[in-house]
Amino acid sequence: MGGAPGKDGLGKLVASERGKNEERRAARREGSNVRWQDPTPELGSFPYEESRTMTEAQAGLSARIAEASRQYRADYELSLEQAKAQYALALELRDHVGTDPARLEAIELESAEDVVWWLMALPFELARHGMVDEALHLCAQWADVTEAENFLGDRAVILAEAGRREEAIAQFQDNLIRWPTNPWILIKGGDVHASVGEQSMAATLYRHGLEHAGADRYTRSGALERLLPLLDELGRSAEADALEAAEEQRETAIRVIAQAEAAGAEELPFVRVTPKIGRNDPCPCGSGKKYKKCCIGTEPV
Repeated sequence: MGGAPGKDGLGKLVASERGKNEERRAARREGSNVRWQDPTPELGSFPYEESRTMTEAQAGLSARIAEASRQYRADYELSLEQAKAQYALALELRDHVGTDPARLEAIELESAEDVVWWLMALPFELARHGMVDEALHLCAQWADVTEAENFLGDRAVILAEAGRREEAIAQFQDNLIRWPTNPWILIKGGDVHASVGEQSMAATLYRHGLEHAGADRYTRSGALERLLPLLDELGRSAEADALEAAEEQRETAIRVIAQAEAAGAEELPFVRVTPKIGRNDPCPCGSGKKYKKCCIGTEPV
C-alpha cells in the first residue's frame, strides 16, 4: 500500500477506528439498528429543528462521499476534474467532522463505505495529477482526526516522489520519533529512501519493518514485496533467497501448528520457524558479518 495504500485497505489493528467501523457496518448489514444520531430534543423546539437540519446535511454529505468512493473504486483512477472535485469534497468532510472521530464514524455508517480508505487513497491520486501541495495538505488535515501514522507516512512518500528530498526525510524522521516501532512507518520510510535513490538505506528500513511486523501477514508481505527485489537489485541475491526461504518455512510452521490445533492435538509438534544457520554463514540480519560474529544467540530458535 511504493507508498499508496493497498486497494483492500489496511485494516491491521482490531482496536483501530477502522476495525470498529467495519464491525458496526457488519452489524447493520445483519439487521442491527446501530446508527449514530444526535440526541433528539422535544418535537417542535428550536434545537430539534437544528438537529434535523444537521442530520439532513449529514445524509447528503454521506451520499456524495459514497458516490465518490465508488467512482474511485471503479477504475482506481480519476480524471483531473474528478480529482479536483473529490479534493473539495474531502475538505468539506473535514470541516464537517472537525477533530471528532465519532462524526467520521457516523459518515462511514451512513455511507456504508470505507471512507478512511478513500481518504488515504486520494492524496496519491492528487499527486499523480501534479496536485502535490493539495495532497500534502489533505494528509496533514486528516492526520489530526484519524490514522495519523498512515497519513503522515504517506505524506513523506508523496514528498519523496515529488523530488522534495529534504522535506520527505524530515517528515519521515518526525514520524519515526513518534512511532519508532510501527512497521508501516519503517516500510514507508524505506519507500522514501528508495524514491530518492538511496537503496541501501531503503533495504535496511524494509528489513526493520519486517522485524517489527510480528505475525501480521499483510504487513510482512508489504515489507517483503519491496525488500526482495531491492536486494536482487543491490547484488544481494543470496540474502534475498535466504530471506524468502525463511519466510516460506515460517508459513509452513504456522500451517502445521494450525492443523494440529484444529485436529485437537494435546501436544503441538516442534517446527523450526527459521532455517538452521551455520556459524560461518552470512548473518541473516544483513550486516555482512558471519553469523558467529553478529547475531548468534540473540534470536529465538
